[in-house]
Amino acid sequence: MNSTLPSPMNTSPSSPLILLIFANDRTAYLDSIRKERQHLISLLQPAADALGLELKDIDYSTVEGVIDLLNLQRERLAVLHFAGHSGTNLLRLDEGDAHASGLAAKLAECPNLKLVFLNGCNNAALVKAIADAGIPSVIGTRQPIADDAAKHFSQGFFKALAEQKRSVAAAFAQAQADVQTLAGQHYRSLDLSLPAAMQEWAWFMASNTPDWQLADAANPCNRLPALPRGELPAKPFKNLYYYTAADAEIFFGRCRAILEVLQLLDEAKEPVLLLHGGTGVGKSSFLLAGLIPRLKAPSRQQPVHYLRYNELNPQQDPLTQLFGSSDSAAIRARLDTPTPTGLPAIWIIDQMEEIFFAHERTQDAKTSIPPALDTLLTALHSVFYPPDGSGRPDAKLILSLRKEWFAELHDACRAHQVNQHDYLLKPLDKPAILEVIETPAATLHLQQHYHLRITNTADGRLAEQIADDLLTDKQSNIAPTLQIILSRLWERVEHQQERVWDEDLYLDEQRTGLLLEDYLDQQLQDIAAKASWGMEAKDSGLLLDVLHTHTTPQGTAKTVTAAAYETLYPHIPYRAALLKALKDRYLIIEPQTNENQPSKSQTRLAHDTLAQLVKTSFNASELPGQRMQRILTHRYTDWLNNHRQASFLDDYELEICEKGVVGKYRLTAEEESFIQASKKNNRVRNIMEEAMTVIVFIASFYISISFLTGHGVKLL
Repeated sequence: MNSTLPSPMNTSPSSPLILLIFANDRTAYLDSIRKERQHLISLLQPAADALGLELKDIDYSTVEGVIDLLNLQRERLAVLHFAGHSGTNLLRLDEGDAHASGLAAKLAECPNLKLVFLNGCNNAALVKAIADAGIPSVIGTRQPIADDAAKHFSQGFFKALAEQKRSVAAAFAQAQADVQTLAGQHYRSLDLSLPAAMQEWAWFMASNTPDWQLADAANPCNRLPALPRGELPAKPFKNLYYYTAADAEIFFGRCRAILEVLQLLDEAKEPVLLLHGGTGVGKSSFLLAGLIPRLKAPSRQQPVHYLRYNELNPQQDPLTQLFGSSDSAAIRARLDTPTPTGLPAIWIIDQMEEIFFAHERTQDAKTSIPPALDTLLTALHSVFYPPDGSGRPDAKLILSLRKEWFAELHDACRAHQVNQHDYLLKPLDKPAILEVIETPAATLHLQQHYHLRITNTADGRLAEQIADDLLTDKQSNIAPTLQIILSRLWERVEHQQERVWDEDLYLDEQRTGLLLEDYLDQQLQDIAAKASWGMEAKDSGLLLDVLHTHTTPQGTAKTVTAAAYETLYPHIPYRAALLKALKDRYLIIEPQTNENQPSKSQTRLAHDTLAQLVKTSFNASELPGQRMQRILTHRYTDWLNNHRQASFLDDYELEICEKGVVGKYRLTAEEESFIQASKKNNRVRNIMEEAMTVIVFIASFYISISFLTGHGVKLL
């Protein structure tokens, strides 16, 4: 089996593959096969180069070689074209025959194969077998075809498909119109008793994707391992909720990143991948709803172990919590999990920045390695580079963290001689935003489920208008803001018979503000307007305080248990209703458990990006609850430094604290002691001041009398 085309420079070992197979028979030689090969290569190579596809041609084919190639390239194969002799149930190769049932089964194992073109005679049964195996578009013949006409038809078809960028249905129709006036001879049939001329049109196409284009093969979403169909979520957009495995079928915008990470895991030799990105970029959603479901897809079947570092107990051994043991040999055995596909097991530790947050801040904290990280990397070096020379486990490890700490983790890996590869998860760009907006309306099974339709503007795509508006603000956090916009648009049409997004709807929604800051203000104002207690909760600062309670000192989302919430706000009679109101508006969520079910015993701020905004708003707030908190934070420390003998709150500050009690969490015992001591001190001070006023008055009175008497003034 010979292939003469070099791999183009812009392809990779995982680029989609266009495979051309040519076969001839010395006893029934076809003159046009050689010309067909030359024409198709000249037509397809420029298009393949432009789209990042690989074109491979086989000019001498054997059954064994084709089988080996299909086994090796099953994930990559996108288009298959055969030219040569064929019969009802087989293709005649240069050496041997490919039979219908076996060939259909082999092609069914190619998850990204979209088009099969069998340019030989009378292969309708083979076409049916391949189409029944699930290949979206299959072209074949019902009867013998003339050799020269076959060349012209395939040339016309691929010219329309590749050069003119037409769909498979349009390319087929155009090629048919081009060829129907041509006559030919030397039929590509194995039945030599057939007449030398046939009057009926021979070619036909079985297709359930008539709009498919060659560019779709390059679309990274179409190149990912196929997901099994599951129960779709009730809504196609998640607002500020993070995505989980249950949302994999509606998780869009990250196809290229998923594909690139899969390629790194498959091709890179390093055992560790550092996945990093900014706050709000969506790292956890990318892992849970994007990467992990693809790793577990039927075509890969990789075992995946996902852990969050922030869920570990800092008082216990991190290795035992992560891998079930602190012994390197036991960890190596645990990591080395065999897979049916031969691909490595994947271990993911998310939110690795927490290992730095937990590290005690010292003057050289940025240059020192946290003890827990030292323990982890020392173990990983021993596991992947065993001193006894035994083989490393068949596993890859992904460490995910915020980009602010990437350099520290990168340097620590190098210091411990743990080789790693890096991947930066960037903010959504315009093509990714378009993908998020349009896919639920453009994908057949999603459109049938959600019934969403997008009406474009007269001068362009509505999705482009939304994307351009979103990208105008260079400082905005694109992913969460986009989800808010789309969720609000969905809510506007969800209960309508016709769910249509158009420019008027978008512009009307745009007037209320597109930024995350707008969303936070709008939701708090909505609570104030609709709840009987809402105005008090907003004006006192209580709403902001509850949100702030769900943030960490580092400006990330924090999980709060139901018991902790009850302990913090027992003095608020409507505390349960308040928490529900925040959840109803997607500001507070119930975090997912390992079983992808909401945890009713915990609440969490909806997004890390929201945490930064809440902290900024909290620190700038002049509402009573926040003013009280600032006073207590600064003055309480001064009071302690003065051995509880000075730096008491004055009457004005106490008045602020009286108003702020309902606007913050319950006072701690120490804060209550400070306030009571300040009140007592102020009472004593006030008494002393009043007494001093009386004394001064009496003294002044007697001085005046003495003065007057001394000057001979008679007093009555």
